[in-house]
Amino acid sequence: MRVTVTQKHIDRGVPYDPGQDPIALAIRDIRRGKVRVHYAGALADDYDVVVGPDRYYHSRASDKFLRDHDAGRPVHPATFVLRDVAKGRGYRTDT
Repeated sequence: MRVTVTQKHIDRGVPYDPGQDPIALAIRDIRRGKVRVHYAGALADDYDVVVGPDRYYHSRASDKFLRDHDAGRPVHPATFVLRDVAKGRGYRTDT
């Protein structure tokens, strides 16, 4: 799934809130707000994005973006590709 995070998502995103972070807000815009976005995993490095019944792996770039946002470091609008778990292991394979 291709997710484009805009400045609006960044400005409205809530640090340390996986359901309200900029990527989750961008996913809601793609899916027209009809889904629950949350993260699943025992460790932060293993978190997957869960969108309704679908599950996606974070890319390295999206993972770094969220870590920077949570830490209060500057982030900029970007587009990320989240890989579908059902299509095979893809975590941290794209940029």
